[in-house]
Amino acid sequence: MNSFNHYAYGSIAEWLYSQMLGIKVDPTNQKYPIIISPVIDTGEKYNDQERIKHVSGFLETIYGQVAVEWKSNDKVMTELTIDIPVNSEALLKLDSASAKNLGLLKDTNDSTDTFDLKLGFGKHSFKN
Repeated sequence: MNSFNHYAYGSIAEWLYSQMLGIKVDPTNQKYPIIISPVIDTGEKYNDQERIKHVSGFLETIYGQVAVEWKSNDKVMTELTIDIPVNSEALLKLDSASAKNLGLLKDTNDSTDTFDLKLGFGKHSFKN
């Protein structure tokens, strides 16, 4: 192959940004044009290889740079840092187990599977 400009490479990069980092941008969404919903690797070892437990990256958007970093352990998120650009808001969407582990969800009797939190611009850090 002579070119690295191929759809397969672009689709892999899109998956890394939208799923692993969880950065989704939709300018048509007037309420929350930036949605952060990272998906942690909850699998088991594969061929004696450790699973992904730390992801860090950023995406240049029309609103500015959105950065996400997370760490996980035992199938839940243990650290999460998000940087939202100035004059922007974002919606953070997490699974309830990770939200509880990060101290965002206090009610352990809540039966919902997901947790949503509105974030203003700036740096937000959550740690177990």
